[in-house]
Amino acid sequence: MRFIILFIFSGALCAHVNGQTWRSVYANDAYGKPVKGDFQALIQAIEAGKEVRISWNMGSGEQIVKHYAPVQFITIIDSIVYAQITPIIGQQPSFEKKQVTFHENLQWSMIAGSHGKNDTIMRDVISGSILGHNMYRWGTEWFIRD
Repeated sequence: MRFIILFIFSGALCAHVNGQTWRSVYANDAYGKPVKGDFQALIQAIEAGKEVRISWNMGSGEQIVKHYAPVQFITIIDSIVYAQITPIIGQQPSFEKKQVTFHENLQWSMIAGSHGKNDTIMRDVISGSILGHNMYRWGTEWFIRD
C-alpha cells in the first residue's frame, strides 16, 4: 500500500513541476508591437542563461498551424532579439486529412525576430541546394524555463 501511495504522490508532484516548467514572458505581433508580457523580462532571462523556446502561427483564417520550438542560438542587436531554431525535417500539415506528415528530403529552419520579421530557409538534404529563403512577418511568443 505504501508503494502505491508514494507512486501516486510522485506522479502528482511531477505533473505539477512539469506544468510550471515553461513560462510565457513576452509576445510580439507581426510588426514587433508588444502583445503581452515584458520585453525586459525576456532580455533579463536570456542574459541570466535561461532556456528559451518560441511559438508562432502560420496560415490564415481557420487554417492556422501553431508551432513550438526550442531556441538553439540567440542574438540581440539594437534591442531586437533573434532566435534561431535547430533545422527540422520538413512537415506537411493537412487540415483535410487532419494530420501532419514528413516532407521527404526537405530541411527547414528559421530565425524569429522580436520585431516580427522572420527569416526562413529550406534546403534539399540530398543535393544540399537551397529551395527557398524567405522573410515573413508573424507574431512570436517567447517562453523561458524557470
